[in-house]
Amino acid sequence: MMAAPGLVAVVLMGAPALAVGAWLGLLAVHLAFQHSNLDYRVGPLRFLIGAAEVHRWHHKREYEDAQVNYGEFWMLWDHLFGTFRLPNRQLGATEVGLKETDFPMDYGSQLVYPFSRRPATASTSSGDYALARAAFLRETGMAVSSEAAGDLGAAWRAHELGHIVCQPYLGLHLLSHTAMLGLAWRSRDYSEVLAQVLRLALAPVGHALGRTPPQNVGTGRFRVMERGTWPSELDPLTFQRR
Repeated sequence: MMAAPGLVAVVLMGAPALAVGAWLGLLAVHLAFQHSNLDYRVGPLRFLIGAAEVHRWHHKREYEDAQVNYGEFWMLWDHLFGTFRLPNRQLGATEVGLKETDFPMDYGSQLVYPFSRRPATASTSSGDYALARAAFLRETGMAVSSEAAGDLGAAWRAHELGHIVCQPYLGLHLLSHTAMLGLAWRSRDYSEVLAQVLRLALAPVGHALGRTPPQNVGTGRFRVMERGTWPSELDPLTFQRR
């Protein structure tokens, strides 16, 4: 499905079979290395070639954060369309792959899996919401405790973690910004008060348009539409503190 249209176009333009065969051979080797679990680096070429250290971000466990680095070989189109992403940290092995814990391990079952009916889908969705809500309440409680102890840095970080977890759910998302607005007002951080008022107004619009930037921490230190990365403090499956 991916290669046929391009190959047909190349053949119709009269490309020699030797050239097409050579390119496919190079591409096969490149794809094997691109998807390998090898810690190799290509230096500055990583901004031009889709090596493993770049393409790995395309297979991040959190789907909303993996819509980047599509390039099969060259990264030109990703640069042009704004989908190139290369954070200044390594992506851990546990951050790559599928969120499903019951994914089949044998080859035949994997081929059937996309076409199988999974009755647990709806309950999985509600389960995700329950996990997010529990994590949000936990982080909000930790923020209150930290604020009472005078540790505003820890209070803000707890609010940020709670925001990241609850961001996909509009109701929780608004509650998160309301809680942060309260902390900003009590600590007399008026620039943050304005930031939270703005986010409270924009959150419903973002949800309606499907444009909420994933892993945005929700505070003024991030731009409104800036994408973030999954916080190292939280397990991406259970939302528990590590």
